[in-house]
Amino acid sequence: MKLSSRDLAIIDRACRYRILVVEVVTRHFFSNGSPEAARSVLRRLERAGFLSRHRFLRREPYYQPSQRALLMSGDLQSKARPVGAQTLPRLLGVLLFASFCPTPAVRLRADELRTLCPELHAGHPALTGIQDFVRIDGGTVDEITRVVVDLGGDHRGFAFKLRRTVNEMLSERAFQRLRDEHRLTLSLVFSSEAKRDAVRRLLERHAIPIPLRFVVVSTLFEVLCGSRLAMEEAT
Repeated sequence: MKLSSRDLAIIDRACRYRILVVEVVTRHFFSNGSPEAARSVLRRLERAGFLSRHRFLRREPYYQPSQRALLMSGDLQSKARPVGAQTLPRLLGVLLFASFCPTPAVRLRADELRTLCPELHAGHPALTGIQDFVRIDGGTVDEITRVVVDLGGDHRGFAFKLRRTVNEMLSERAFQRLRDEHRLTLSLVFSSEAKRDAVRRLLERHAIPIPLRFVVVSTLFEVLCGSRLAMEEAT
């Protein structure tokens, strides 16, 4: 199968984010905004063995890169495997945040983040795929934002974990430097406006030393519901 430049770009995006959905492919690769054209290309890449397809509860499927796609993209470390109940909303939140950001944004691969932050040791969570960082085009100086996705649960627990996250980040020289350069931010992605507002009110009582961005991705609500159902059925 001969791959077009668009095919290669779609595969690369799937490998970079570890997940892909029709809305993102439509927005970034089809100027006419045709979801059906996006679905057709995704199905073709699935049949060719570059993507695997998985179902949400009641919506479009999502796609993941195959091992073949990861190797072709130059990622020799990662393994193609199904995502778990906690990982799916995190990956989806990061993908949609970066893909629909008002200014150009891209999730950083480990090697790209290492270039920006050479102070980080090889086993740091930021370099192993556990933490997600996105570079946002800032014109002269790019912004580096860590994306923290709402995985359900109580808003007090989210706010508590966020404060702990900030303390852990600022214990690292690399992130201290980015903050001092006014490049470091935190982007908080929520499944609902109610959860966002509740967390924002709690955080207003604390001096968070990193600028915050609050974003709502309504798609996460269904994913979180599905994750809870899957966990309940497994018990």
